[in-house]
Amino acid sequence: MARAPVKDMVDVQIHEGITAPWRQYFDSERRDKTKFSSINYSSSQILTSTVFGKVLKFDTGAAGTLVCTLPSVSLGHVDSWLIILKLGSGKLTIKAADFDTIESSVPGGRIVCDEPGRVIANVYLLLATETKWGIIGSTGIWRVY
Repeated sequence: MARAPVKDMVDVQIHEGITAPWRQYFDSERRDKTKFSSINYSSSQILTSTVFGKVLKFDTGAAGTLVCTLPSVSLGHVDSWLIILKLGSGKLTIKAADFDTIESSVPGGRIVCDEPGRVIANVYLLLATETKWGIIGSTGIWRVY
C-alpha cells in the first residue's frame, strides 16, 4: 500500500546507500544535545526531576559504594527517562523514592550492580506510571530488591 506524501518530507542519507525520512531521525526534541547531556557524580546523590532526560555518570572508583536515590515524582513526570552509568569496579545502588518501584522491586525498593570485574554498566529507566520505574535496557547485572 502506498504511503501518502508528507509535506516537507526529505530523505537523508544515513550511510552510503541507506536513506531515511528526515523527520524520523532528526526532527525530535530528544535529538537536542542540551536534552541529552551528562552529569558526573563521585558521591551518593538524592536526585531531583531536573535530571530527567540526562545521562548520569556515577564513578564508584576501585571499590567504592555509591547510592543514587531516584527523585520523588508525580503524574506530570510520567514518560520521563534517565540513563544511569556506573563507572569503576565499585558498587552502585539505585533506590526508589517514597513507595515507588523499579521493575519488580518492593515499594521503596532498589536495584544494585556490584558485578565482579565489571568497570562499566548502565541502566535506562523510564517512569511508566506515577509509582513505577521500568527498565528499558541495561548492561551489567542489576539485582532487584
